[in-house]
Amino acid sequence: MEYLLLSAATMTSAAKSLFIKAIGNEARNRSSVYILNSLIFTVSAAVVALYALISRFDFSLSPETALLSLAFAACVVFSQTTESFAMKYGSASMTILIYSLGLILPIAYGYILLGENISLWQLLGMMLVLVALYFIVDPRLSGKINILWLVLSLLAAVGSGFTAIIQKAQQTSASKNEIIPFLILAFIFASLLSFLLTFTERCGIRSARGVIKKWRFILFNGVIVGALNIINLILAGRLAAVVQFPIYNIGSMILTGLGGFIIFKEKLSKFQFIGFGIGCVAILMIGLF
Repeated sequence: MEYLLLSAATMTSAAKSLFIKAIGNEARNRSSVYILNSLIFTVSAAVVALYALISRFDFSLSPETALLSLAFAACVVFSQTTESFAMKYGSASMTILIYSLGLILPIAYGYILLGENISLWQLLGMMLVLVALYFIVDPRLSGKINILWLVLSLLAAVGSGFTAIIQKAQQTSASKNEIIPFLILAFIFASLLSFLLTFTERCGIRSARGVIKKWRFILFNGVIVGALNIINLILAGRLAAVVQFPIYNIGSMILTGLGGFIIFKEKLSKFQFIGFGIGCVAILMIGLF
């Protein structure tokens, strides 16, 4: 059963990445991205709340969990927004690879503040990341690499890393059993924050007219995001991280790369393809050892 859930999580994660790519491609402006994300997070909150009702989860919420939910929401909005824009300017496979490098931050957090060990293999994996980035940027394509894409991808990775740090902080707190209320409140906060961001743009809420027509896309993507968080929550208590992490991350990256090639007709240079392979090995070393 655990491996079926792990397979579902891997495919769901890849689907999420491809939907984010679609958001970046189809959004006419930044307001459209904000509104889409706001509606998607609303659906995700409803999905997690429905799961809580079906599973008869004991709903309790401490002030600590509420504060962590707010911080988590800010990081989720930041990472998903920058990832959406990065997907607009670059390939899904390369973007999701750089995005996955955010896992280095929670590893550093665990080492510095929680006294967790970092293995030699993890250090080697982190150094190998630099080699992968060299190939991904492909110095032979001087002037052709979109610097904005690279910056946005790295920012998305940072947001992803801080998201993981907050999850780790919540799970090491006295309120760790409040994970379901934590997720529901975080998605509600994320929805409100994304909605408020629409007012920073000229067109603002007027962009909602065209976005709402994509209600099937919004509904399906919201269910994907909500389901992914629920599945990962279940797996965290049933499967060892040494098994879960490599399969989940490498599998989702490969599936995202294939989806980008098939759906969006993306092509990589030989250098970038090598970089993608090296990056997968680096992620494997960091997560497996």
